[in-house]
Amino acid sequence: LYYPDGKTHDQEGFFKNDQQDGKWFYYHQNGVLSGREIYEDGLLTDAEYWNEDGSPLKDISMAVREKASFPTGDAEVDKFVQKNIELPDEVIKKRITGKTVVSFWVEPDGSLTEPKIMLSLHPELDEAVFKVLDKMPKWIPAKQHNRLIRSKFTMPVTITLRK
Repeated sequence: LYYPDGKTHDQEGFFKNDQQDGKWFYYHQNGVLSGREIYEDGLLTDAEYWNEDGSPLKDISMAVREKASFPTGDAEVDKFVQKNIELPDEVIKKRITGKTVVSFWVEPDGSLTEPKIMLSLHPELDEAVFKVLDKMPKWIPAKQHNRLIRSKFTMPVTITLRK
């Protein structure tokens, strides 16, 4: 497989019975090898990883797969939303509470793109959620095969009103 530029390798390897088998090679976007993994009947048996500058990655424990995360930790994203959401007057007046769900992509540079409301409580609240996403700092992107990748994230936003 190639990156979208059509010139740079993304990954290469073989399948046997619809499972990865043998040596697989993964590349950073700059063309430098990011990982070599060996599979036997679909199971990862050995691996080595390199950084974009070609230096070896010493601790490979998090190189295979790491989810995107909020920069100060997953527990802090709720606090950020609570602190930064501006509830529309209509939501407050009608005492609308419950859960809305938004999905978005975390890009390799940590930016958030293509937000989409998956579960809506009120159209004005949807806009408030989009505004909070615009205020968020860049996230720590997902990592796979020691490469930063684009990943989809789904986040519930719980709305409660205090007296």
